Amino acid sequence: MTQNAEISAGEAKLNFDKRPINDILNDSEHIDCRLVAKEVLNWAIANVETFIDNSQRNFKVDLNLINAKGMEETEKLQNLYRAIPDDDENNEKEIEKAEKCRRILDKIVAKAYKEIQELKEEQKKLFKRMVFYYERVIPNPEGRERAMQIDRELKTLVLSKEAAEDKDAVQKQIMDLVEEGRKLVKFEELKGNVDITKFDYEAFSIGVQIKAPDLRGEKTIVKDYVIPEGFTLWMELNYKQNELPISMF
Repeated sequence: MTQNAEISAGEAKLNFDKRPINDILNDSEHIDCRLVAKEVLNWAIANVETFIDNSQRNFKVDLNLINAKGMEETEKLQNLYRAIPDDDENNEKEIEKAEKCRRILDKIVAKAYKEIQELKEEQKKLFKRMVFYYERVIPNPEGRERAMQIDRELKTLVLSKEAAEDKDAVQKQIMDLVEEGRKLVKFEELKGNVDITKFDYEAFSIGVQIKAPDLRGEKTIVKDYVIPEGFTLWMELNYKQNELPISMF
């Protein structure tokens, strides 16, 4: 990010296709919460590089799903939220129907979150993928230089993945680089777990502006984008070093 950059955010308005409440409720009855849970955790496992930061242990990840491969059930649930008609200030009955619809969808999300907490094998895989970035120690200068290059290449690939025509090919390149990185480093093995603290739907879009000083020192907008309403996944990474046995002699 640009040095001394300033980030501001505020609620933004996006238009989504709206549907009758009864249609939304009928479709909601067929959502597979177990499948949503598996999709969300598998997405997190595959996309660790997009959110990991080994200077922190708590993460909030936005899931902006548009034709996301392997996330069809989760995207179906997301689109039911987005299809709820906008509040009509002149019609209290319609407002009540929309609020009731959101509460029903919220209960489905709560069930999916409960399923997420029960998927222990997926959580173990996610922990291993995340904790890798906290374990690595690079013992020689040549290895450190190549590791820095790999980090730069990974960032470029991650940024280009969403727009790539062949996302699977880009993901394979990412995994190949990660594997090469593993061979460069000496690991300080860490034990622990990843705690999924929250899975939620945020029913509002956020407009984000990044400002940085220009040549005259005045703040100008260098990036302007919108985070659409959608699911958020909150995680806490817990780890500690392996305890070595203590000799009694």
